Amino acid sequence: MGTLYTILADIIKFIHFLYIIFVVGGQIVIVVGLFRKWPFVRNLVFRLTHLIAILIVSFQEIVGLPCPLTVLEDYLNKRAGRPYSGDLTFIGRILDRLIYHDIPDWIFTLMYVGFGGLVLVTIIAFPPYFKKRKE
Repeated sequence: MGTLYTILADIIKFIHFLYIIFVVGGQIVIVVGLFRKWPFVRNLVFRLTHLIAILIVSFQEIVGLPCPLTVLEDYLNKRAGRPYSGDLTFIGRILDRLIYHDIPDWIFTLMYVGFGGLVLVTIIAFPPYFKKRKE
């Protein structure tokens, strides 16, 4: 059963990594796309999903809530019999180095809230397009 929990913990860590890529990479794509006039960067669903993704992280950080993906990953690692900071799989170690950094919490708060503000300013300054209904 430990192997199942190990695999699930790595899957959650990979989802966490993809979430980060969506938020950070999405902002880069939006900014580049605005200058290059890529129409999809003005897509309402994409832009709102991107904004909500960073606002969730910013809100959690401001109120001091732990990341649910990290909590779930920790739980699965413990169920697998592995301490979180201990014996990770090869993939787990790689993703761990990409996701987690040993810096003070206040810096994370500043980064998350600042990045959330940047995304909010971008969506206000360059709003998404609203499609008109055909009548």
